[in-house]
Amino acid sequence: MSASATVSKAEWQDSTNRGFWPFTVDDGVLTCHAPDLVTFTANGTEYALSANARWVGRFPSVAPILVQGYVEISDERQPVPTPFNSLTDRGRELCP
Repeated sequence: MSASATVSKAEWQDSTNRGFWPFTVDDGVLTCHAPDLVTFTANGTEYALSANARWVGRFPSVAPILVQGYVEISDERQPVPTPFNSLTDRGRELCP
């Protein structure tokens, strides 16, 4: 059993306390496949957001569509993954 909701960058950033849109795509479908396989579908590919979706459900990593973040370490810019916890949490709210 699963439940889905369409989410978009415009809607996400306009909502209170939702935070930064972490993806390079403008919209997609957030899905929770019970019990805790949270995914995000964009451009025909369903990506894992939760660890269970990645390792149990074998969905591909969301890394290819994540916005690249950076931190300064010793005056050098280092790439870091952009957090997407708020979207994973929203996906878990869809779980039956």
